[in-house]
Amino acid sequence: MASTRPSLATRLASWIRVITLAIALISLAVGVAALAFGVIYWRDRPTIQVAADRAENAAQVSNAMDSRVADVERHATALTEEVAVLRFQNHLLRTSVRVSRARVHLRERQSGLAVRELAEAERSLDAAAKLGTQGQQEQIVEIKTLMADLKNTIETGTFPIQTLEVIGDRVDAMIR
Repeated sequence: MASTRPSLATRLASWIRVITLAIALISLAVGVAALAFGVIYWRDRPTIQVAADRAENAAQVSNAMDSRVADVERHATALTEEVAVLRFQNHLLRTSVRVSRARVHLRERQSGLAVRELAEAERSLDAAAKLGTQGQQEQIVEIKTLMADLKNTIETGTFPIQTLEVIGDRVDAMIR
């Protein structure tokens, strides 16, 4: 009796054909999907191009804004430094006015008012010292030392107008 069952070679050949057919169908599906994506891309190409152009423009605007912000920050820093210098000079001007008032009070032999004006001048010098450079702070310390000596001299009943003029000249020299 002959076997009705196919041989091994026939079965393998049939499996190979099934696998080849499956691979062909998968390749066809992938090809159709790629074609569909290509069609979608082709159809949306203008939209994609517009989006790419907008992204490029946004990047350019962002770079320009970053540059402007950096310029504004540099300008703000420069202004802050200038304001500090102006505040320093303003405190020195206030000191100069107080020293001038103290000088008038000493000429009028009103030692109490002169000491009060010198105390206000000293407060203005303290505020200026906080804003000044190291060299300016050292000059302010020297001026304050002269002022302390002057206050002690005034309290003893003498009226050293020349010392007050020296103080005023030193303060005025720092303003320039």
